[in-house]
Amino acid sequence: MASYTRIQNNSFRGSSEIISGNWLILNLKPATMLTIYGIPNCDTVKKSLDWFSKHKIEFVFHNYKKEGITAIMLKDWMKQQDFTLIVNTKSATYKKLSPEDQAKCTKATSAVAVLQENTSLIKRPIVTKNGKIIVIGFDPTEYEKLF
Repeated sequence: MASYTRIQNNSFRGSSEIISGNWLILNLKPATMLTIYGIPNCDTVKKSLDWFSKHKIEFVFHNYKKEGITAIMLKDWMKQQDFTLIVNTKSATYKKLSPEDQAKCTKATSAVAVLQENTSLIKRPIVTKNGKIIVIGFDPTEYEKLF
């Protein structure tokens, strides 16, 4: 479970989200800890979590359904990886979107809001360390190489 704190500082730069006025909320996950982003009922996420547990690799799980995802985080990921690797256009959720929202998913700038509203559209799992994407998806062979 992540812990949070609020600070007041107009000049702060980092992974945070403005709450109101000058207040910011910071996610205080350990800096060197792996974070696995996903939803717990996804079979691919379950396989990934099981793999890390089996290999005794510590991680923090970020549940999109409970914790959501910030626009700042999504934009940062889209700077690290092509946004088409983050948007799951093959999902049932994508197919249920209106044509207008599907069109928004074709551009990084407009996809962010749609992804925030429909977190099941984010490919999963996304594994990060120190805020940097290590891998998207689950591939045991790739995990063996990376971890």
